[in-house]
Amino acid sequence: MGTTYEQQAISQFRQLSSVVPTQLTRRQLEVLALLCEGLQNKQIARRLNIAGATVKIHVANILRTLNVSNRLGRQPAPPREIQ
Repeated sequence: MGTTYEQQAISQFRQLSSVVPTQLTRRQLEVLALLCEGLQNKQIARRLNIAGATVKIHVANILRTLNVSNRLGRQPAPPREIQ
């Protein structure tokens, strides 16, 4: 099993994937399903027999369609001050 961060990301993608599946293409839904399994872009590319750059484009389009800025499905945290 993955780290807590990975588990949280997977959980949030699963929630998002049930919200707007009709706005995604069939291939984007396939990529999203593999993201929900916790696979990385290279692993998704191998599984779907497509280029890694193609996966990256699909992921970017999925994030844009779901209106999120990263794989966690939320805005990134502001930088912390170093003391």
